[in-house]
Amino acid sequence: MICFYGCSHKEIFKEESFSLKITSKKNVIGTPPREEYEFKRAYKYVKNISIDQITSALQRNIQNALNTGELSQTSRYFERKPFHLDTSFQSFAFLDYYIDSKDYQIREMASSYRLRYRWSALSAFLRHQLFPWFRFFHPSRCEIQYKSGYKKGHLPDSLTVQEARLEFRKESHPFLNQEMKLPPSPWKQSEFMPYALTGKYQERLHQPGFLLRQDLKVIEPSKKEIKLRPVAKAITKRYRNHLNLKNPFGTGPNPEQVFIITLDHSRFESLQGENHTEIFLEIEVEIDRNMSTELNRFTEYYDNPEVQAFTIQAKNKVFEDHKALKTIIFKTLDSFNLEKLSSNFKYARFVDTIRNRE
Repeated sequence: MICFYGCSHKEIFKEESFSLKITSKKNVIGTPPREEYEFKRAYKYVKNISIDQITSALQRNIQNALNTGELSQTSRYFERKPFHLDTSFQSFAFLDYYIDSKDYQIREMASSYRLRYRWSALSAFLRHQLFPWFRFFHPSRCEIQYKSGYKKGHLPDSLTVQEARLEFRKESHPFLNQEMKLPPSPWKQSEFMPYALTGKYQERLHQPGFLLRQDLKVIEPSKKEIKLRPVAKAITKRYRNHLNLKNPFGTGPNPEQVFIITLDHSRFESLQGENHTEIFLEIEVEIDRNMSTELNRFTEYYDNPEVQAFTIQAKNKVFEDHKALKTIIFKTLDSFNLEKLSSNFKYARFVDTIRNRE
């Protein structure tokens, strides 16, 4: 097993105490929870079908649907030109460490908690394996993520989840406006793993840790702490594209992004007990989080009835296009005759596979 950034396995894999004491949210740092809406399917990976074949078919079929007006509910409502698709799928890479208790309590809450390293290009990640001392190939971001309470939606393969993050980048709180000093890459695991395991960064609670505390306190009301440890490692090659449209609800660095299409090739490896490995493909069709956050905000909290009515109708149109886009994408994947896997999120699928083997 490769250990990155010069840290030892003992440093990465030892348990830490995670306090369940609930304190004030006043000084909690990071990005507060936001709701995600996504369609998701997983497939067994086979070597005789390349990722390029799949992404080329997706690009072609989505563009054909745009040309024939199959994805036009939102653009017509906003009286704008049709969606435009990025010219190609771009590749990224993630190295994730999934964290849980010995008895998988986070999995039991239909949730996942991870320390993630991102590379902005797959080639940079691959070269980092050969030249880990070159800053040029260091990860572009490190973050701690907690996805709370995956729930199945009303439609098949649909999921909703609340996600909170602490992102070590200058565009995110608390490093935005230099409230706290941004630590430089490569964010050694020997230092940053304890920030995830304890739920604190420089003695301040972070949003993913705070939300995890709230969830665990519900099922463990009498406990003062719980032991957490990394239980799985995942290397994911991600291929991503976007459907873009000028709209009144777009925010953030990419305000025209409405839908995000991702194809993941993931390799999971157990870090506890016997060495279990699983490789699978996952396709996800997601409404951009910044847009869905604004749609929810104006739908649920704005007291102007005209604005609220406009937003509710806009949200319905976005959902209609989301459903239509999902149909096109799933049909494309089905045309390759890949074996479908259980409908679930990545971490749950891997943990359930381990349990079935025991």
